[in-house]
Formats: sequence, C-alpha cells, structure tokens
Amino acid sequence: MFVEEDELERDKQLLELRASVLEAEEERLSGQPTMSISEAKEALKQRRDKLRQQA
Repeated sequence: MFVEEDELERDKQLLELRASVLEAEEERLSGQPTMSISEAKEALKQRRDKLRQQA
C-alpha cells in the first residue's frame, strides 16, 4: 500500500498535536499553572505586536 507524502506529513502533524495536548493535560492535572483561552489569545497578540515592532 502506498501513501501520499502529504498524508504522511498530515498524520505526523496530528500525532505531534495530540502529544502536545496530552502533555498539557498532564501538566494541568499535576497542578501546574494554566492560562485561559482569553489569556492565551492576549499573550499571542502581545507577542505578535512585539515582533512587528522589531521588524
């Protein structure tokens, strides 16, 4: 059976995303600090703005 290279890359990205989500869930369950979605959006916005200012 042959699989397209795009499918392999997509599957790899999905596995990496799943591993990342599982790691984050383990951290949350162990009591490590978390941030809400709105806090994460704000942090990303600030980071993006900072990068634009540096360019």
